[in-house]
Amino acid sequence: MSNLKNILSAFLKGVEEEQVSERKAQFFYLLAEKYAYSRLDYLMGKPFEQTHLEDLQEDLKQIQRNYPIQYLIGHSSFRGLRLKLSPDVLIPRSETEELIDLVWQRLESKAQKAIDLGTGSGCIALSLAQKIPVVYGLDKSAAALEIARYNAQEHQLSINWIEDDILNPQKAWPRDLDLIISNPPYVRDLERKDMEANVLEHEPHMALFVSNEEPLIYYRAIAHYAAKALKPEGLLALEVNQYLGEDLKALLKLSFEEVELLEDSFSNLRFAFCRRPLLKGK
Repeated sequence: MSNLKNILSAFLKGVEEEQVSERKAQFFYLLAEKYAYSRLDYLMGKPFEQTHLEDLQEDLKQIQRNYPIQYLIGHSSFRGLRLKLSPDVLIPRSETEELIDLVWQRLESKAQKAIDLGTGSGCIALSLAQKIPVVYGLDKSAAALEIARYNAQEHQLSINWIEDDILNPQKAWPRDLDLIISNPPYVRDLERKDMEANVLEHEPHMALFVSNEEPLIYYRAIAHYAAKALKPEGLLALEVNQYLGEDLKALLKLSFEEVELLEDSFSNLRFAFCRRPLLKGK
């Protein structure tokens, strides 16, 4: 116990006062999730396995170097699903959970077929597969799809995985879909300076960034596919860059009659929903 107190004290040394609570939360979250040692165990003075002390100290050094705690413990939670993670996939965000909630509010209950473009850890696809009979998950990263497959197997969810590139498709993708959903790369290079170090330094850049010159390149490709692949009453749901709303709306209006932009719980423009494709059959 005294060892843990000393380790916690060292972990908090030099931390600004407003960050102490967050650091403590990280400390106890790591203990609980990786070492099965709860905060109550700590308060009651339960002995901590001495053989784990060295690993714990190294983990805390990693956190101090901005390494994401989700990668350290190897998993995260998304809408009640425990998901395996690695640096090959993005860490699921609360905004993406909001996207799923908004989709369920808009999607016909009879939806039978959906695809998640840029699936990463599979968090979106797995959420859809709990309610929709036929779900596809597409990603160009074989390493990401390996994680997604593992997560699907762990939750006994059947998903059809496709390894392909949104920008340069080499395969025929599904048609007659009720839902196409995507959280594609949308952070412009010029916005890197505003990102937190743990994201910028450790999460996969190919899942995050687009060039300043073509920031909507993924949305253009997705809209083109969606206009042909969605059923007439189908829904296209997107997570978007808050700074590109008007440009994105103009782009989506080229392919869809109805385009709805919505803010997230932080009052940032974050979602786009499209219906009634204009290019159906072309």
